[in-house]
Amino acid sequence: MIHNFILFLVLSGLELVLGVDNVIFISLVIAKLPQASRLKVRIIAMSLALGMRIAMLWALVMLSKITYPLFVLSNFAVSTHDILFLAGGMFLIWSAATELYNHLSGRIDGKQAQHEAESTNGVNSIRRSIIQVVLIDMLFSFDSIFTAIGITQNIIIMVSAIICGMACMFWLSSKIAWYINRHRNLKTIALIFIILVGLSLFASSIHFVIPEIWLYVALAAGLMAQLIPSFTGRKK
Repeated sequence: MIHNFILFLVLSGLELVLGVDNVIFISLVIAKLPQASRLKVRIIAMSLALGMRIAMLWALVMLSKITYPLFVLSNFAVSTHDILFLAGGMFLIWSAATELYNHLSGRIDGKQAQHEAESTNGVNSIRRSIIQVVLIDMLFSFDSIFTAIGITQNIIIMVSAIICGMACMFWLSSKIAWYINRHRNLKTIALIFIILVGLSLFASSIHFVIPEIWLYVALAAGLMAQLIPSFTGRKK
């Protein structure tokens, strides 16, 4: 009983740590919506994402029992893990790079960009945001799910930890979205971080490991470069 509780605490903590990039990207999607639609989108999208994540957990637990590669290319063994991470990394790089380009281009005419953002208020925008959140969560959940599988095979503990992590992400996403709207430069830092995560997934798919600590050090450095001048400016 105590052992299972410790496993739950460990996995819940890992969900929070590994979910930092997830929260950032979800916050960026939600921040583009009108204020009145954000709570609705968060509830619907993250509920669907939770169901998708649990289904993925079950599927990956089954797939993790398959130890042989799917096929071999020039002495390079290709597994399901490699294919998933290759597709996920390319998607993140393309999506974040496109968003970064639009964000930087929008700075040329800030009033026009703001008007376009405010006018993006319709069913299609909400549906698109919900789909984006679900897909983003699906991509970002692979690392935490694989970590959970490596720690325990108890599906109940893993599902409980996932629910706990999603509840925390639901609360944090609104806070981060509000802060990003107040500090627009943070969006640039966040999108660059997402591109780095995509590169990490791509590298993992070709069996080249990039230590995750490098990603978080880069994120921390960018945040400090943004926050320290703001803090010193307030004191003056």
